[in-house]
Amino acid sequence: MLLARVRFEGFLAGEAISHSIQAECKERFAELGAEAVRFLDGIVQTRRCGKDEAFRVLGLLATYRREDLMKALERAYRYRAFSFSAVERILAAQARPRSDWEALQAEAREHLEDILQQPSLSPRPTAEYQELLDETASATPESETEDDGEST
Repeated sequence: MLLARVRFEGFLAGEAISHSIQAECKERFAELGAEAVRFLDGIVQTRRCGKDEAFRVLGLLATYRREDLMKALERAYRYRAFSFSAVERILAAQARPRSDWEALQAEAREHLEDILQQPSLSPRPTAEYQELLDETASATPESETEDDGEST
């Protein structure tokens, strides 16, 4: 009895998470173009685990170029082949996987874009540091005179 309640509560919590994940998935497909969004709608409607397969399709971006995945999604939509395995077969037949160097380069480019979008920091004016120099200049002679008095 308790086990059933835990499962039921987990299901309700999963529903709220599922909607936000689905919105993120749709946004990522929208970045790939209109055909990709149509493919997403088709895979969610026709497949039992369509959302999971959609995320697996997005995972192919780690292996294949964006343009190749876009073409594969267009072709899959054209032939109503709404499945991860169909997209994977299309990519295997028509695209070349990225080399490790290309994957590393793409990851570095994304990281650099994130850094460049952050607000820039400007250097402080040197006038702000002047009072620090004045403090150290005035503190140095006092400490030297104290040292001279102790040594005699």
